[in-house]
Amino acid sequence: MSAPATFSASGVHRTARLLGTGALIAAPVFVLIGVLSLVRTTWGPTPPVEILQTVAAGAAIEVRHTIHGRALWGQPGVDLSEVTCTTGGGDVLPVGPVEGRPTQVEAVDGSGPWVWLTTTQGQPASSSATCVGGGLTTVGTSVDPGDGTRGELGWRAFVFAAFLLGLGLVLRRVTAPPAGSRAAGAPVEG
Repeated sequence: MSAPATFSASGVHRTARLLGTGALIAAPVFVLIGVLSLVRTTWGPTPPVEILQTVAAGAAIEVRHTIHGRALWGQPGVDLSEVTCTTGGGDVLPVGPVEGRPTQVEAVDGSGPWVWLTTTQGQPASSSATCVGGGLTTVGTSVDPGDGTRGELGWRAFVFAAFLLGLGLVLRRVTAPPAGSRAAGAPVEG
């Protein structure tokens, strides 16, 4: 059986200093993560939409729940006030434009313009949805393009970077050698 670990003041001091150094090294990494996250999610035009599946109006379309939900799109020109979308579980989905999301897109496959109907994000999980009415002939589904809040990861990374910077500076300051001590690597006289 090995001897129990002993803790000394110098060991705790070295560990705290090392933690402070690690925090100072990690802070710029989280700043970079924050910048990349914000640039990728909030800069430039809306990313292209890929229609993953299409069905005739009134037929059930698969909307397996994902992290960002599924967007439902309609063709051709659609009167949104007359469209009704329901999940396989019977829940009614709110139809119509949502602030921050595109109201009409061109699909990357060239299948023509698609009009925003609704999203499954924030709705009870369901495996399918059905949309009818308002001149709707075709329903398509895509990954929900988002409402611009996906950049929250970037802001959280900035806050965490500031925390790491503060922690690193405090730990390095508290564990700094006294002002009158010899410099590291200086020859010992005597």
